[in-house]
Amino acid sequence: MNYKLIVLIIIYTITTSCKTGVEVTFTNESKEDFKTLTIGIFDEQFDFENLKSGQTTKTIKVERIYPYCYARAVTKNDTVRCVPIDFIGEKLKKRGKLNMKIYIDSTSNKKRRLYFITDKKKQKNY
Repeated sequence: MNYKLIVLIIIYTITTSCKTGVEVTFTNESKEDFKTLTIGIFDEQFDFENLKSGQTTKTIKVERIYPYCYARAVTKNDTVRCVPIDFIGEKLKKRGKLNMKIYIDSTSNKKRRLYFITDKKKQKNY
């Protein structure tokens, strides 16, 4: 009897501790406030409003994510986008937590664009 109870407890612990999905937040690392921030992750779209400089969004949960995705931010002056390209060797994240920092690159004479910085490195997207 005790053996069956121990086995049931172990099975319950294993199944409840195996979390799937990724908890993702986005931090506005630019010097500008975002009136709206739209994020596209695979077939899902997430919209955030009034994301001030330095602020982080509420957590969203997705099934999977690469360390980059589609993003569009509307600022006081214009609309900037990140349209990702496929990076070779990037790993698909299926569980855990990820904070994606977003900033606007306006240092060049080219059109302003959004970029991501994950915890590991800066992601240049086109």
